Amino acid sequence: MTSKSLATKWSNTQLTPSHLLRLIRSEPDSLSALRLFDTAIASGSSPDAAAVSLLSSRLAASGLFSLSFSVLSQSPSPAPEHAFLSLLRSLGRSRRPLAALRLFRLAPKSLRLPHSVKSYNAVLALLVSNGQIPLALSLFDEMRKENIVPTVGTHNVMLKALCVSGYVENAVKLFWGMAEVDACSYNIIIDGLCKNGKLREAKELFDEMPKRGIEATVVSFTTVIHWFLKSGDAASAMEMFSEMCKREISPNNVTYSSLIDGLCKEGQSIMAYDLLNRMIKERISPNGITYRSLICGLCKEERLNEAMEVFDRMRLHGKMPDADLFGKIITGLCISGRVLQAANYLDEMVLSGILPNRVTWILHVRIHNDVILGLCKDEIQFARAFQVYLSTRTRGISVEPKTFQVLVVCLCKNGEREMASRVVHDMLLEKCLPERDVWHSIVSLYWNLKRVRDETANIWSQLMLC
Repeated sequence: MTSKSLATKWSNTQLTPSHLLRLIRSEPDSLSALRLFDTAIASGSSPDAAAVSLLSSRLAASGLFSLSFSVLSQSPSPAPEHAFLSLLRSLGRSRRPLAALRLFRLAPKSLRLPHSVKSYNAVLALLVSNGQIPLALSLFDEMRKENIVPTVGTHNVMLKALCVSGYVENAVKLFWGMAEVDACSYNIIIDGLCKNGKLREAKELFDEMPKRGIEATVVSFTTVIHWFLKSGDAASAMEMFSEMCKREISPNNVTYSSLIDGLCKEGQSIMAYDLLNRMIKERISPNGITYRSLICGLCKEERLNEAMEVFDRMRLHGKMPDADLFGKIITGLCISGRVLQAANYLDEMVLSGILPNRVTWILHVRIHNDVILGLCKDEIQFARAFQVYLSTRTRGISVEPKTFQVLVVCLCKNGEREMASRVVHDMLLEKCLPERDVWHSIVSLYWNLKRVRDETANIWSQLMLC
């Protein structure tokens, strides 16, 4: 039924508020529901707060913010605050803090909705989360001038604003002036102090939490652990981790990730490896960053067996390694002389569909050339080296001059004339001139053919007769 037919039908019949609410609820399209609402108003029906709230929230969720505000303004009594708060949060998710602030200013007059601590908190939070710190500080001052008493949540938002702006001392001053604090208040200040290089003061504040009857949370511990690791103090970080476990506070993904990354950077990848096993045992799924940190750390310390185990586990858990991680494993295997395994991992990388791009081009070139050179060192792997070479050329990846030279010599030593000729031909196409020892190898290979030797002797004989 169209809006026009609805208007005709309701011209002499007034919808009850509950009937209108049911109609709006049953209409899946927000704009169609709005037309129902407008038609009902035009017919003289008076919507109740429930219908206004439902329609406004649906319009806000659809990004129709002006229409949402317009519906709220048609509420027969002061607009429902929870619906207005929902509109503000929708604007925040759309990263429109200034629009939210403007509607907040209009609310007392247009919606007959006076400012409250909840509406102030909502606007302050989205201003801070969107980087509008000066506006947030100004609004906070305005809030106090209106004699609206800030809550712990209000103060926590302002603590974050001050810390983000670099005014940590002001944040600490505000913190100590708060009548009531919670664990979130401590976490914000501790993190702010750590970011400004005041780790000792942050630890003192952390130790002071129980004196005010506040239990440290997983966020509290993780924050301090993270910054101990950032400062290179892995021992203190592990002490904090042990204390955390003693208090039966379960570490989360961020805790483990911070520890694993920090320990690997400090050259303690085996300890990080044990933490990964513990993490999985506790059914906490590592993310791609955690796997990357550990694989890079293990490769750096030449612990290739453990690195490959973690690499394979990463793939089993549905996390696809990129070219850089494949490169870490392949390069490590080449350096350690395990070139066949390196070649197999290179094949897996190709089969996984990891293609070179503008950023990874040099990395792909290095990986492929390293594998070819490594296989050529073990002369019996000449066929595998040539296979990798062909794959490299087919994929359009550059072959370096040194790789050309080494491969030709390797193939000549194994008597592979056709393979060697193919490589020399490709070299010349790439305008890469073979060096003296490469020419010597390829010419010597053909010289040993009887027909070539006989023909040369014949030519020499004819020259002698002249």
